[in-house]
Amino acid sequence: CEGRIVAIAAPESADCLLRHWQRHPHGREAARIGILTPAPEVRLSTALGGRRWLDEPGEDPLPRIC
Repeated sequence: CEGRIVAIAAPESADCLLRHWQRHPHGREAARIGILTPAPEVRLSTALGGRRWLDEPGEDPLPRIC
């Protein structure tokens, strides 16, 4: 994902940050993709409003991380 940016912001400033980012020509498709929680698990939210836990990969190899 070269050329992508992930930003972490305080909840009270995230919406303002996103609006400003979307005004930039390269940030038009910027989106809020998640919320950090103290739990070590990852929970996915579906397009229909459902939620499910993301399991750790078992025997699958991890993708290359640069």
